Amino acid sequence: MAAELRHSCRKRLPSSFHAGSRCIIVSLANVFRFGQRRRRPHNPLHDLGSPKMDDFDPVESIRPLVEPVADRVHFLHKPTIDAVSSIRCGVVFVVAFWSGPARSALATFCKELHRVDVSLAVHVYVADTDAIPDDLANWLRLDAISGMGEIFWICHGNPIARHGRLAGVCDHADATRQLLLECST
Repeated sequence: MAAELRHSCRKRLPSSFHAGSRCIIVSLANVFRFGQRRRRPHNPLHDLGSPKMDDFDPVESIRPLVEPVADRVHFLHKPTIDAVSSIRCGVVFVVAFWSGPARSALATFCKELHRVDVSLAVHVYVADTDAIPDDLANWLRLDAISGMGEIFWICHGNPIARHGRLAGVCDHADATRQLLLECST
């Protein structure tokens, strides 16, 4: 009996179940009691006032990311071939709002654009990954969207360069300089 203790229900329990002066079975029974008001676990995000997904505003979510060029950023709510082909001198940035790498790529690109484009000629058109229709994806030669931020430099309605994990890689500064050069002609 030294290695075992008896619970009030007369079951034999190994001594490892005995926690100090309280039995674990009694403690667990208190946790799983039904019919009593249970306290919800503390959620620190609730204290921060984080929005529910119904309240999610994609434009507001990227505002801090595009701050260096905020006056030149436009959100394409419904991107179409007509909307993209009407861009005279700009960049279409396809972003997945849920993706950390895509958001980071957008912030990095905007900082670099601010540094390279001193003439303020290049506008950024942000499109949601989930809103890209198939015909636009085909027109941009976007075989697959990686969710990591695809970038298309558009001059007089035609893509002249692209960057993305699946779209091909190019230097942002060089592609922006090339866009500025071609848009000036």
